[in-house]
Formats: sequence, structure tokens, C-alpha cells
Amino acid sequence: MCGIAGIQQRDGATRPDPAVLRAMTDAILHRGPDDEGHEHLGATALGFRRLSIVDLSGGHQPMPNEDRRVWVVMNGEIYNHRALRNELAARGHTFRTHADTEVIVHGWEEWGEKLPERLLGMFAFAVLDTRDGTLFLARDRFGQKPLFFAETGAAFVFGSELRALRRHPSVSSRIDRVALRKYLAHEMVPCPHAILEGVRKLPPGHRMTVRGGRVATLGAYHTQRYSPKPPVSDAEAKEELWAHLKRSVASQLMADVPLGVFLSGGVDSSTLVAAIREVDPGRKLLTFSIGMEERSFDESRYAAEVARLFGTDHRTHAFTSAEMRDTVRDLPRLLDEPFADASLLPTYLLSRFTRETVTVALGGDGGDELLAGYDMFAAHRVAKWYGRLVPRALERAVVAPLVRALPVSAANMSLGFRARQFLRGARLPEELRTWGWISSFHPHEIAAALRPEALGPESESYASLFSEVVALDRDVRGEDPIDRQVHALVGTYLAEDILTKVDRASMAVSLEVRAPFLDHELSDWVNALPASMKMRGGEKKWLLRETMRGRLPDSILDRPKKGFGIPLAKWLREDMHDWARSTLDDLGADLGHIVRADHAQRLLAEHRAGRADHRKQLWTLLCLGVWARAQKDGAGAVS
Repeated sequence: MCGIAGIQQRDGATRPDPAVLRAMTDAILHRGPDDEGHEHLGATALGFRRLSIVDLSGGHQPMPNEDRRVWVVMNGEIYNHRALRNELAARGHTFRTHADTEVIVHGWEEWGEKLPERLLGMFAFAVLDTRDGTLFLARDRFGQKPLFFAETGAAFVFGSELRALRRHPSVSSRIDRVALRKYLAHEMVPCPHAILEGVRKLPPGHRMTVRGGRVATLGAYHTQRYSPKPPVSDAEAKEELWAHLKRSVASQLMADVPLGVFLSGGVDSSTLVAAIREVDPGRKLLTFSIGMEERSFDESRYAAEVARLFGTDHRTHAFTSAEMRDTVRDLPRLLDEPFADASLLPTYLLSRFTRETVTVALGGDGGDELLAGYDMFAAHRVAKWYGRLVPRALERAVVAPLVRALPVSAANMSLGFRARQFLRGARLPEELRTWGWISSFHPHEIAAALRPEALGPESESYASLFSEVVALDRDVRGEDPIDRQVHALVGTYLAEDILTKVDRASMAVSLEVRAPFLDHELSDWVNALPASMKMRGGEKKWLLRETMRGRLPDSILDRPKKGFGIPLAKWLREDMHDWARSTLDDLGADLGHIVRADHAQRLLAEHRAGRADHRKQLWTLLCLGVWARAQKDGAGAVS
């Protein structure tokens, strides 16, 4: 796990400034504190920060081939590197290290642009072929590893994080208004957008070539497919799922440093522990969880139950509310880009606690998206009947007033919170319903939060605000509704929220986190299953639960999903109120030309008085404010 950066000059003759490249890699020191490397190769320069995981002494980057004509920088892990190494060696390639990165070097020589298709892993890498000046970049199929890039008048610039690109003088500091509006709706900036003008993200499963400082080609090498669906019995499906999970887990235990597991006590993380125990029964297994004082948010007792069952060396830290709240001080370095999923904070605390003992951790990310584990999968069925049985007039006259009358609670997923969120999305078209439920700001709310000069067509249309979701749905329009929902979630929420959260939180403390559920051979197999095996009779994640029946306690398999949240609504009313008010003042000072800080302060006042629950909107604005102030204090103000 590492950080990468690079520059290719447009004129083909000027040498990139070594001080600028070093500033770019210094900005991502946290991603790789163990080693650094810089190579200047004509008009192209490559930079690297390393967190040593495999071949601790031999994995220095940038890494060349034998004649030093091909160079690579890579962030991530290639789990099938041993098999690829054997194949390439049989074809005459000579390896000098045991590092997984070296298969990228020789793989490019052998397969060229088809290289990413051969890789099983999580990665973002850049290959420079000095023979013709081609710069080739690729990102893993799910987007576990980030990759930002910008084409400027002077150069093509890329890096693992936006803060690296900001160190290049030709990269814009102006906020992209479209990306800002999408951020308010999504709580993150969806790919391929980035919060700064001219900067983009390489989408998951994509590759591109750059020549002369310009993008020459950009396209997908992998897409999620849900058909055809070969016949399979329930018994066969359970057996095959378990085999796929064990194979994936076994491949991701690869490490030359201590390794552990994030254990929440949910189905996904508990499944990983069970699989590890079966594929490597003699391993000393370290598991990690955190606890919270607020009981409606705490899952630590379930994690302890699983740890006892499998005899793991379990470590738990019970954070007090004061400790949890104090983590807002670390938000400036966590928010490389505005990001408003509040579970970033407990994920960061868990990562920090885990890093005290190990360098690599396995996590259960991806299980809920691929196997239909979220409440929204069941909520779609309710919404379908609600739309048929409840006329709009009845909703306006009876249902909506009743929901508004429900108590405003600060508890996790209270009845009032669920009911109000349900109504926010229930009437939307099927492909947009999920986003109506989980988004912070709806179009009319964005219009109230931003000044007129920051508004545009996207402020007036769900379809334009969520155009990426609409496009994903269009790709699979003929599939089962469950598969359509899976496809949209995997392509947006998983890639740009869940995986971004884990990457930022873990890399802030130099911890590598792997996700066995995101093995693409496993996901391709799951996608081909009938949708009824993902959700059956209203039971979410049916196949995984039934596969693990008898392997995990029913108390784990049958408990409601809790999520990794924090008591944000309560904190914003009480202990964090003054911080929130001050941060919104800063937001007005830094971005008052595009954001209506007076509107944000009114939301905070209503929230504190208990007249409304504005936790999602407030946190989205607060994170924007923290990010903007961090830019002003660090790489320079944004505009």
C-alpha cells in the first residue's frame, strides 16, 4: 500500500521540476512512510511513497525492467502475482525481486494494454515506456485504490490523492460548481468528477494512455455483468459461494508483516474470520473492534461473541464520547476532498487502534452491495406498494403530517428518522429512489444552500444530479430490479463512498485494508446468480446468511444491520454545537461567495432546538467547511 504521483510535460522537452515532484510525494507521506523514490526520465517524472508489505527489502519504486526502459509506480497489492510471475518467467522474463510490483513491469512488456485484465488485486498504477514515451495508467475493478489526474496547459499530472496534485502549480484551485452540487447530493464527489476544476478521477475498471502530456485513450477493461444466469440449485450456490470466499481470503492473507481482521460482529466480517479459520487453522488470528458509549450505535458485544467462537486474539477499545468527538480535529487531514459519510470517524479510530498492532487488515466491504444486504433493497418493495396504494393527496393530507409529528430523535435509525427518509425518496423513479433516501440535499434544498451564481441545471433535476446513477441503470435496464440496484450501488456508493472512506481512514495511519468480497472472480460469479438468491422473501443477503448457517451463530446471522455510525445528531445539539457554529462561520468566510452560510446557521439553530433533524445536511456542509479551511491553511485557498 503506497502513494504514487507523476508528471508528463506537454512540450516533450522540458524536464519536470524535481522540487514539484518531491512536494507532490511529500503531500502523501502518510500513505507510505517506509520508503520513497523519484525518477526523472526525460519529459516524465515518477514519484512514490512506500508502505512495505511484500518483499520488505526489494520493493523499491519506481521499479524498472532489466534494460531500464520500462518503469512503474504502483499503489496496492496483486494477489495473483506468484502465478503471474511463474507464467512470465516461463516466457523468458527475469525477475530481480519478490515484490508483486515487478509483475506489472514484465506484464506490460508481455501483454501491453491488456495487462490490467490479468491482475487480481486492488491497485492504481502507472507504467512509463520510455521507448515511445507512452504513459499507461489503470485502476482496479472496484476502485479500492484512488487515482486523480489533470490535463493542464503545461502537463499531465496524476496522484493517489488530490492533495498531491494541488502541489503542482498548473493545477486549478477553483471549485468545480457541478462537482460541488453533486457533493451536496451524494455526500461525496462521484467519479469521474473531482472538486477542483480540470481534475478528474480515473473510474474503477478503467485504463488510459497518455502521450505528450495529453490523454490519448481512456476506456473500461472490466464491467459488471449480470447475464446470462446459468441454472444453479440452492445447495450448489451455497457450496460454491463458500469455496469462492475461502479462495479469496486465502489469496489475501499474503503479507510479510502482521495481519488482522476488522471484526464488527456483522455477517460479513464474521464470515471472513470463519473462512480464515478454515483455510489456515493454525494461524494466530488477531481481530479488532471498537465500542461506543451510545448503546444504539455499539456493536462490540457481537464482535466479542464471534471472537470467542473462533478463538481469536481479540482487541477492543471502548471509545468515550469525548474521545470520539475529539477526532474532528483530525478531519482536515482525512478530507482530501469534501466527504460527508460520518462513519469516516469511527473507521479512522478503528484503523488507528488496529495500526498499533498490525500493518494489514481484512475488512468486509462489498458484501452488502454485491449480495443485497442494505435495508434499501427491501424498502424498494415497500415503496412500490406505497406508490400504488397511497394517493398523493392522502400523503399530503395524512401521511406526511403524521410523519412530521413523530418525535425528532438522536438515536441510530430511529422510527422518525426512517419514516422521514422513506418519504424523501418513495415517489422518485425506481432508479433514483435509493439516492432520494440516502442523499443529504435534494434539488430544492441545494437551491436554498448555494448562492445563485453557484447553481445550474443540476440544482433542478434529480436525473442530472445523479446522472452517473442514471447511466449505470441504463446499462442494465433489462435486468432484475435487485441486480439494477446492485449495479448502481457498486458503481457509485461502494466505489466513491465506502472504499474512499476506508482508503482515507486507513492510509491516514499507514494501514493497508483488503476486501476479500471484492475479488472480481467472486463478484462475477455472484452477479450471475438469480436475484432471488440475493434477497428472498424479504430476507436481505439470503445466500450468504444461509451459507453461513451452522458456521456462525444465529444471533449474528439474524440480527438487524446496524451500520458503522456515530451519535452525530446528539453531538451537534450538545457538545459539538459550538464547533459546528464556528466551522459554519469559517465556511462563510472561505466560500461565502458560493455557499449561503446564513442558511447553514439556520439549519443548525433548528437542529439544536429539536425542531428538525438536520444531521445529514449539517455534516455535509461542515465537512465542506473543514476541507476549504484546510486548503487555505495548507496548499492555498480554493475559490
